[in-house]
Amino acid sequence: MNFFGDAQLPRLLAARLNQLGQSARHTLDLSAGNRTSDHMIAELADLDGAVVISKDADFLSSHLLRRKPAKLLLVSAGISRTSASLER
Repeated sequence: MNFFGDAQLPRLLAARLNQLGQSARHTLDLSAGNRTSDHMIAELADLDGAVVISKDADFLSSHLLRRKPAKLLLVSAGISRTSASLER
């Protein structure tokens, strides 16, 4: 499965998903980094068939109104930037 993590989530999440055999990218992997627009993230994710993982409610609005991104995992709980929270 393909995933795309946005700027509000730790890059370590993408690394952990890759370790678990998934394919994951983060906005920091792009040339514009965390300045990449939500529109561009949605476009890139849709081209790859990836699920956007985000805490950003703007993605939810876009997903519901325009189906962009086509696949969305909205995170409402806190995700720590420490590795301990990602090892569970």
